[in-house]
Amino acid sequence: MIPHKIYEEERFHEKTKLLKGRFENLDGSGDSVYLPRQGEDDNIPIDGLSVFIDQTWEVIRNQKELNLPDQREMVANYRCNEIKDEAI
Repeated sequence: MIPHKIYEEERFHEKTKLLKGRFENLDGSGDSVYLPRQGEDDNIPIDGLSVFIDQTWEVIRNQKELNLPDQREMVANYRCNEIKDEAI
């Protein structure tokens, strides 16, 4: 917890420096607020996130075998088609 700025100003500045350090550690190691990186293939483009989520829930609703890498591939194909359409 961060102490009150007016009543414990020195401790407030110490704790905020520690918190800042947790946000600066982007790789997720140590006391970082970020999760550790799993690999580049785990990334989903933000503009394809809604498609990924919709398709994943559709698979869950239909009680099919979950195959999330295939879902990622579908999102990638969807996004590539969007970029192709914009270019044309």
